[in-house]
Amino acid sequence: MPSHSSYHHGDLRGALITAAGRVLAAEGLPGLSLRAVAREAGVSHAAPYHHFDGKQDLIAALAIRGHESLRAALVDAWRSTRGGPLAELRAMGLAYIRHAAAQPHVFRLMLRPEWTGLDREAPGLRRAADSAFGELEACVRRAVDRGEASGDPRTIALTAWCSVHGLAVLWVDGTLDRDEHADLEPLARAVTDQMLAALRPSSNEPRN
Repeated sequence: MPSHSSYHHGDLRGALITAAGRVLAAEGLPGLSLRAVAREAGVSHAAPYHHFDGKQDLIAALAIRGHESLRAALVDAWRSTRGGPLAELRAMGLAYIRHAAAQPHVFRLMLRPEWTGLDREAPGLRRAADSAFGELEACVRRAVDRGEASGDPRTIALTAWCSVHGLAVLWVDGTLDRDEHADLEPLARAVTDQMLAALRPSSNEPRN
């Protein structure tokens, strides 16, 4: 049994999802299987089949956990920020980018169904994804209500998401020139600053 294997009785499913994340990070999607996850968790090869119907069910569970982790990161970001909704939105944007960079394989699995064959309508997946986006939209609504941004909150939230998601994908996929952009943090801050500048009402635009 692997030395790092441990789980509380009654939470084997959670332990298997955690083990799946380690397998995915170490071996990529081709190496992810219920047998590999059982080996990583230090349980019998049959044990995962009591909790997952197959590999796609395991992938869906891992994606759901990824969305839940992302939502928690976004909530922590805005709750720990002072300065109003736009400052909170910037913190959430940075949290999104950092989350993707810290868990690139899970990030791809969450948001790239063509990579996994994952059914977006898998039980619980849509709800988890919508919950994470809902935190972003709620922050934008607060900004609009306070006159710090103007327009349809859902459209603004989608615009903000596109900005940070675009950078996250470029970074995770290795598209950016790492000689020119060796450090993600200043780039993330520049992108979120530009995002906020675009959202602020112009000086001659009536405030709500």
